[in-house]
Amino acid sequence: MSSGVAILRGVKALDTKLQKTILREAKKVLRASAKDGAQDVLHSARALAPVDTGLMAAGLHVMRYDGKIRSGQIRGYTVATGTRPEMGIDADAKGYYPAAVELGYKKQNGQRVAPRSFLRAGLIQNEAKIVTHTAGQLRSMIQRFEVSAPTA
Repeated sequence: MSSGVAILRGVKALDTKLQKTILREAKKVLRASAKDGAQDVLHSARALAPVDTGLMAAGLHVMRYDGKIRSGQIRGYTVATGTRPEMGIDADAKGYYPAAVELGYKKQNGQRVAPRSFLRAGLIQNEAKIVTHTAGQLRSMIQRFEVSAPTA
């Protein structure tokens, strides 16, 4: 006759494995959301970029970012400008056109030229969408791992 008592063995190992799985899944969700967000910023930045020859807007692209911060490693995606050769900028040229447009610059006579932000503006335009999308993706991931307690 059964006493109705269940003995579970390996609960600590199971909990550790589950925590690692959840963390791994959360990282996947965050990476995918970051890439999606970077694509949104890219489209906006291309639309906002001043057009002279079109090389600057055409040279914009999403690239993976691996860097370090004080607390450790950070991985994500960023919208980057084209290289000097891609932009048709002479290797000996003093400035870099995309940076001058984004940040503004000072002319030789000392007059300041105001920035015409297209990268930051693209990010600002998409910030709420990126946050909402990421939160929704994380919420969905968490719901996949939710376990309801058995009812008596």
